[in-house]
Amino acid sequence: MRKHGEQPSPRTPADASAHDGHRGKSDDLFLGRHEVELLTGAKRKRRQCEVLAKNGIWHAINAAGWPVVPRKAIQDPARTARAPSAWSSAAVPRRS
Repeated sequence: MRKHGEQPSPRTPADASAHDGHRGKSDDLFLGRHEVELLTGAKRKRRQCEVLAKNGIWHAINAAGWPVVPRKAIQDPARTARAPSAWSSAAVPRRS
């Protein structure tokens, strides 16, 4: 508790990240908004979703419209990335 006339102590970055909900910690299940912004290079949620989809990074959209990216999606990309499909010509029928 502060005494009268005493200045509040400045919050440290660790305190700020625990309270603002926008910065993730390494033990969180999902990336924070700031981390998604760094990952995608985009500030707007629509553009973040476009970049994530283009790069094949699994994400969901929360009720507010922001992309939610599980840490697993970037820590173990081989597990979450889609395997490329084999190319086949639509003009030439396949042989059996």
